[in-house]
Amino acid sequence: MKLAPALLCALLCGGILRAQVAGAPGERQSRTSGGVIEGTVINEVTREPVRGAQIVVGSSANVPAEVTDANGHFVFRNLEPGAYFLVAQHPEFPLVITGLAASRPLTVNLTPGEQKRDVVMALTPGGSITGRIVDEDRKPVAGCYTQALQYAPGQSGNALYGTRNATSDKQGVYRIHGLARGHYYISVECPDAIPVAHPGAPRGSGAEAPKQKYAMEFYPDSPDAAAAARLTVEAGASVGGIDFQLHATSTVTIQGRLTGEPEALNRNLHVDLAPRDPSLANLLHLTASVDTQTGAFHIPAVPAGAYTLIATAFSSGRNYQAKELIDIGIGAPPPAPIEIPLIPGGTFSGSIEVEGGQPAPENLRVVLTPLDAGNFGQPSDASVARDGAFSISGVLPGRWRLELGSANGYVKSLSLGGQEVSPDAFYVAPGAGGEMRVVMGTKMAQLEGSVSGLRPEDTSGAWLVLAPEDPDKMIVGRLRNTSADRAGRFHLSGLEPGHYRLYALAGAESWAALRQNPRVFKAIEQRGTRVDLEAGGRATVQVNVMPADELELAFREFE
Repeated sequence: MKLAPALLCALLCGGILRAQVAGAPGERQSRTSGGVIEGTVINEVTREPVRGAQIVVGSSANVPAEVTDANGHFVFRNLEPGAYFLVAQHPEFPLVITGLAASRPLTVNLTPGEQKRDVVMALTPGGSITGRIVDEDRKPVAGCYTQALQYAPGQSGNALYGTRNATSDKQGVYRIHGLARGHYYISVECPDAIPVAHPGAPRGSGAEAPKQKYAMEFYPDSPDAAAAARLTVEAGASVGGIDFQLHATSTVTIQGRLTGEPEALNRNLHVDLAPRDPSLANLLHLTASVDTQTGAFHIPAVPAGAYTLIATAFSSGRNYQAKELIDIGIGAPPPAPIEIPLIPGGTFSGSIEVEGGQPAPENLRVVLTPLDAGNFGQPSDASVARDGAFSISGVLPGRWRLELGSANGYVKSLSLGGQEVSPDAFYVAPGAGGEMRVVMGTKMAQLEGSVSGLRPEDTSGAWLVLAPEDPDKMIVGRLRNTSADRAGRFHLSGLEPGHYRLYALAGAESWAALRQNPRVFKAIEQRGTRVDLEAGGRATVQVNVMPADELELAFREFE
């Protein structure tokens, strides 16, 4: 039995507290009766024992954590019969929580008085990336922030996320350590602005002196994330020579004023300048200083790039937003002051018509989920009355998805102001509102079939994943899964009609990895079996298991 990363996290979080009462390295529990779990923690690469590893145990009993001695040895005594889930952790051996290589607890089942000895737990050592950062004159630059990045699904598409980081020393040297085996991109950013002599500016003129800065770059020496080189880090290995020669770029100050309802300025106001490239959404954010009395804002040291200025305010169910596209060319002068209004979110009132003329189910809710990264604040949802009426307010401009909460049905159709739109991705204009009509379908479909192609080593059986073909529907909540029985049969019910692809995977860990990174479905699309489900219909299909090594290649392609 293997457990999902969520349980792994739960074990570790609880283990941190239990570890405070655990013994020192090598200390053993004095109790001798009952069951015993005894073993050794080793380095997966060198096969040497790991000293100081913490063993966290998940079970129905409150078992204190243990710490390995100089020989990597640990023991748990006086254990009640049952299932125990063991996790070994050590600062020099990073845990992997996503993907096919995700760390999973070791399951040990004990019968009354049973002693399980010679248990071996292998920890994979972390790798490192090192390099040197210099300026145009090849002089070392200290205090620069480097990150090891990986791609992961984001709100507006695939985005780069920082995993580990390091700061360059006086010699310009950095070392990012503790990296799990995998693929990475390296970025560097130096926070300090560099004043530039400007003889044309008269003394005492009050004009702001031009400045330069070392803006974010990606290895090898590119401001474009798309041009970044993908580095492979093996377990326990060091990748060296990842050097940067920085080039200062001109910066400008962006300033302006927010207008609109005065009360909006005092409603948790935030003004940010975000890159329009969705892959950089989590790496680069420039926050403005704002005078809430006048609405004036100021963002200094902005390098060249394509940005969106986003101002949001929210409180007590009222949302406001202002957006402006800003493009800064290399060496361009500062843009003129910007004046943009904070526009209140729209209000939609409408009704839900249930297929077949039935009344709206109890506890039904209309839920709007933003698809644009800049839309945050109070959630946009509303309860539905028994007659199907609802009203939802504070809907900001942008792209949205509509779903029905607590419903045994699906959104069959959606119209705004009499115009039919896709419930999976529709656009709301600034200040828009009006009538919203939803038709809820209740004729769900069923899917059944059989799986072939399991190999003897696939001990955890086959897992079936049903994924919508429409990219707008490809979200975690729309993925359905089940396991096949020992005869290879499976059954899924309560399915929304539509076009799907069905995938058979070897083991629950494959499904868990895909659930964390659904964009990989694009790489394995041809391995899926096309399934068309009609309202109230039943489909039967036979599907072959996708080999684990083929799925692993797909994950590598998208890392």
